[in-house]
Amino acid sequence: MKINLKMRFAAVLTLGGDTSKLPPEDLVSAAASPDWRVRQAVAQAGASRTDIPAETLVALAADDDCDVRQAVAQALASRTDIPAETLVALAASPDWRVRQAVAQALASRTDIPAETLVALAADDDCDVRQAVAQAGASRTDIPAETLVALAADDDCDVRQAVAQAGASRGLTEEMLRMLMEAVA
Repeated sequence: MKINLKMRFAAVLTLGGDTSKLPPEDLVSAAASPDWRVRQAVAQAGASRTDIPAETLVALAADDDCDVRQAVAQALASRTDIPAETLVALAASPDWRVRQAVAQALASRTDIPAETLVALAADDDCDVRQAVAQAGASRTDIPAETLVALAADDDCDVRQAVAQAGASRGLTEEMLRMLMEAVA
């Protein structure tokens, strides 16, 4: 019985999605699959497998399926060979989960300027704003005004994330309060 790529990927997905034993050329081919779950598995593999070309992930970033784009955004946290423009484009996604994944990825991608995080800080979705606030723990280039605006957010989870980020950056509650007063 000849096993084709489609059957191999079906088996991989059935067994929990472990793509580590698949050759990179199979993953690149699978990126064109009509099944979104296969394309998502390729994007997820791209986070840890640098043998998957950056061009494959860049192409998947434009996928029609939001689950695939979310997986690409998550993979981009660890793939510094992906152009910054790819994350910036994903930040404009109509799906909040993709924008949240971008904010989470930007927490570790200090090679990308904070402007995208600043824009996401004004997102309509509180989960996206919370991810931006959490990124403030590691991204010292996020302007203080952005963190102050998030500290005054209507959502308590966003405010808590700002407090936690401030604490990890060495800011006390008193310092945050004084900063908020100075900006107001």
